[in-house]
Amino acid sequence: MSITASRLSADSEVPHAGSSRIRQIFDSVICLAIAVTLFRTFEVEGYIISTGSMAPSLLGYHKRVTCPMCEFGFAYGVAVDEVSMPSPPSRSDGDLAGQAMRDDVHTHVSCPNCNLHSINISGIPRNEGDQLLVQKNAYMFRQPRRWEVVVFRNPNKPTEAYVKRVIGRSGERIQMIAGDVFADGTIQRKSLSQQRAIRIPVYDFDFQPKEDSSWQPRWIAGEGWRRSDNGFQIAASSPQIDEESRPSWISYRHWIRSGGTHTTTVSLDDWPLEVELPTSLFVPLQYDPDAKILRCSGVLNSDVVERLVEQTSDEAFQAALRKLEAESHVAPIGDVYGYNRDGGNTVHQPVRDLMLSARIKVAGGEGQLLIQMRDGCHFYEVVFDCGSREIRLFVDGNESAVRIAALPPEVLIRPAQVEISTFDRQLMLTVNGELVFAPWRSRKPLPQKIELRRPVRLGVWELDAEVDSLKLYRDVYYTRGLARFGVDEPYLLAEGEYFVLGDNSPISLDSRSWLHPAVREQMFLGKPFLVHLPSKPGKIRVGQYTGYIRIPDFSRIRYIR
Repeated sequence: MSITASRLSADSEVPHAGSSRIRQIFDSVICLAIAVTLFRTFEVEGYIISTGSMAPSLLGYHKRVTCPMCEFGFAYGVAVDEVSMPSPPSRSDGDLAGQAMRDDVHTHVSCPNCNLHSINISGIPRNEGDQLLVQKNAYMFRQPRRWEVVVFRNPNKPTEAYVKRVIGRSGERIQMIAGDVFADGTIQRKSLSQQRAIRIPVYDFDFQPKEDSSWQPRWIAGEGWRRSDNGFQIAASSPQIDEESRPSWISYRHWIRSGGTHTTTVSLDDWPLEVELPTSLFVPLQYDPDAKILRCSGVLNSDVVERLVEQTSDEAFQAALRKLEAESHVAPIGDVYGYNRDGGNTVHQPVRDLMLSARIKVAGGEGQLLIQMRDGCHFYEVVFDCGSREIRLFVDGNESAVRIAALPPEVLIRPAQVEISTFDRQLMLTVNGELVFAPWRSRKPLPQKIELRRPVRLGVWELDAEVDSLKLYRDVYYTRGLARFGVDEPYLLAEGEYFVLGDNSPISLDSRSWLHPAVREQMFLGKPFLVHLPSKPGKIRVGQYTGYIRIPDFSRIRYIR
C-alpha cells in the first residue's frame, strides 16, 4: 500500500507540459537572481565615474568631440548636473559616488591634436561617465601594486568611493619630483604595459588638418622623402640624396597655431630708433639691449610683426622679427589635456617623457634606419642596421653601443610596429610589441629646466623604406596640486598605508592635497577590471521634439590596465 500510495503521490505531482516550461523559466530566473545577488555581494560591484580625475584613462561625464579640422576625437569633461557654478579646476576630486563636479558654462574647446581653438561644443549632448566592474575581494590575499587602479573610500569623506592609481606603498617615503614618482629617493619606473595604459596622445599623424591654410606640418621631411597617404616613403636610389646629406631625416617639431606661455628668443644687435617698442600687455615682445636679445612670450602674432616691419627699412631687424615669429610657433611639449578647460594661456608643465609609435616597412637595401630622441638629459640613437642584421643603441653620442640585439627577421619581410619610449628616465624599444633589449636606465641627476620642441627624428640611408602611422605620446606629469604632501618633501607612509594619485594630475584632488593623504588598507573596496555597459547619446525625434537617449557604445568596453 505504501508503494501504491507512493506511486499515486508521484503521479499526482507530474504537471502539464506547458506549466512545466513556465516553472523551469521561473526557477531559472530565481536562480539567476540569486546568483547575481551572491556574485555582487561577495565578488563584483558596479560603479559609475562622475568626474575626470582619471581622464583620459577613465572618463567622467563628458562630451565626445571631433575636431572639424583634423577629425581627431577626444573627450571633454563637463559638469555632472550642468549647473553653472564657477569652480577652480583644482577642486575636481574624481569621485565615484556621484558628487557634482560643477564647471563654468564652456561652449568652446581646443583640439589636443592640432591645437585648433574655439571648437563649438554647445550642440553636442552630454555623455555618461565610464561604468566600472570592481572585483571586491582582489586585495583579500595580496596588497595593491604600484600603478594599479583601485577603488577605495576617501579618507576625508568615508561615505564616498573614489578611483585613483596607487603610486606609494606601506613604509615608503614618497615624493613627486619634476613630474616623476620617487620612493625612498629612487625613481619608480613603469613596465611597458603600464606605459601603454597611462600614455596620453600628443600628436597623431593619421589625423592631419585638411584644407587648413593656417596649419603648418609638425613632421618635416628632408630631401629624398615623399609623402604617402599616412606617412613618408624614400628610395635608396633617390637622386635628391648625395653622400654628404645622408641619412635623410623626417623630423618632429611641436608647432602650435597660437597662444602659449613659452619664451622664444633671437639675436638682434640693435633696436631701430624709428620703431616704437610695443608696451601693450597684448604684445608680449621685449628687447634686451645688454644681451642683444629679442624675445616674446607665446606665439608672436603676425599682425604685430607686419606693423613693426612697416616702420623701418632695417633688414637685420626685419629678418630677426620674422625669424622670431616663425620660431615662436614651435612650443615645448606640455601636459595638455583635451579633457580639461583651457583658455589658451594656461601654463603647462614641460614634459620630457615621450613615446614614439610608428609602422616601418623596409622594402629593400642593406643600409640603416635611425631613430633619434632627446629627453632633456640624454641624446639617444637607435640604429636598425639591415646589413649586419643588428639593432644598436647609442647614448649621448658615444661610439660604443650600450645595447646590441639581433634585428628581428620580420622587419625585412613585412611592416613592423616600432615603439620607443623615454618614460621615467629609461629607454625602451619594442618591435611588434616585444622588447628588443633590456631597458637602458639613466643615472644622471635630473636637469632643472626641460623644454622639448624638436624631440625626435627618423633617418634613412641606402634603404627603400616607408614610415607611416606616426604617433607621439607623453607620460603623465604629476603636478604640485595643493602640495600639502609628497611634493616639497617626502611623505612617509605608515604600515598599511598607500599614496594615490589621479592620472589627470592638473585637476585631481588626491593624496598630494587631502588633509589626510594616506589610504589605509581597510578603505580599499576593490580593483576595477572592466569598463562595462558604456553608452552614448542617440538622437530621437518625435514631431517637433528632438531629444537624446542612451544607446550602447560597445567601442568603449575595455579592460582596465
